[in-house]
Amino acid sequence: MQPIVSILVPVYKVEAHIEKCAVSLFSQTFESIQYVYVNDCTPDSSIEVLERILTKFPKRANQVSIIHHEQNKGIGATRNTLLHAATGKYIFWVDSDDFIKNDAVEKLVENVENSDADLVTTDSYFFYNGENNTKIFRQNFPTDSKKYIEAIGCHQARAALWGTISKRSLWIDNQIEIQNSSRFGEDYFATIQLFYFAKRISCIQLPFYYYNQTNINAYTRGYKSENHFVSMIQLFEKLTLFFQKQNKLEEYVTFLLKARITEFSGLLLHTTAELRMKYKNVIDQNELLTQYQSVGLSQWQFFILKQIVSGKNVISSLLLVLAKILRAIFKINF
Repeated sequence: MQPIVSILVPVYKVEAHIEKCAVSLFSQTFESIQYVYVNDCTPDSSIEVLERILTKFPKRANQVSIIHHEQNKGIGATRNTLLHAATGKYIFWVDSDDFIKNDAVEKLVENVENSDADLVTTDSYFFYNGENNTKIFRQNFPTDSKKYIEAIGCHQARAALWGTISKRSLWIDNQIEIQNSSRFGEDYFATIQLFYFAKRISCIQLPFYYYNQTNINAYTRGYKSENHFVSMIQLFEKLTLFFQKQNKLEEYVTFLLKARITEFSGLLLHTTAELRMKYKNVIDQNELLTQYQSVGLSQWQFFILKQIVSGKNVISSLLLVLAKILRAIFKINF
């Protein structure tokens, strides 16, 4: 029989976290689940840990598939492998260093079935250095697709596949795939497409998903490298072409502008002096001046970015060092 939900899990360097994740997934109160894991050539013992945990849940064994890449392909290609293997009516993405509440799938399926929504999104938990240090991430919940996309552009809603359940037909009918070439920001393009094509969106203002902020090996963690900049440049090229294809570019031009400032600001503030100089022109000075408040940048962030985009590398480097000291001593965010 066709499973109702396909839970899709990429696996790479999560040896310390995958046990918690797998136990939470195999312990779900909902029964009709297909579990698909893709091993993207992880160099640690993540798969061995997963297989050991599975022996403790013999009733789930026939529901689990583990697919092995012959070479490391990155998160974008891994998500596409997962997507192509899914057979469920609904798709639910979980990253293998995260975990979910035991009744998460049951509650999500109940909501998506009752609302006949194309997708359901929720609040989430962010946990830092263990579950004792956990914060709830409250989302902006516009149920209009365009408003939701605009909220993503300013980080008022998350551009992430995890924590959202969606109809598999939404992916298939609209030929939505992940950026295969991208190792960073791969969720963003797919998320925009999902919300663009969704005719009905439902939201649950309760957290079911625990998002791990402590895994230093996660695809999204660490200092911003040149790959981050290249991936983001490719992302916005693809987004522009996507809206052009839909004949909606003019309607979404403000979103693209704000999203570019939001995403590239984060990269420029957290990279090397060399890369700041190389990519300072990814943000236009005049656009930064007129839009910085609307995208949620603080005065401190705006002041440093203004130095970066105007080419004042020594000043911006000194200001960033000062900002890190203030953050460490006085817990001031920048």
